[in-house]
Amino acid sequence: MMSEMRAYHIFYQVADAVSHMHGLGIAHRDLKLSNIFCEGSSDYPLVYVGDFGHATQLAEEQLVI
Repeated sequence: MMSEMRAYHIFYQVADAVSHMHGLGIAHRDLKLSNIFCEGSSDYPLVYVGDFGHATQLAEEQLVI
């Protein structure tokens, strides 16, 4: 079972990554558990979002905040 603190830490990093991508005008379009990678086994792993095969660059007027 995952601790609440570990889940929070992972979710925060994923949300931060998505926010960063959207700030660059990039939509991932395939965000799912199998595209989220954790490095380390502690309560504070480093999290990566991968597989940008379906990602697209959006025009500014297409971005929804």
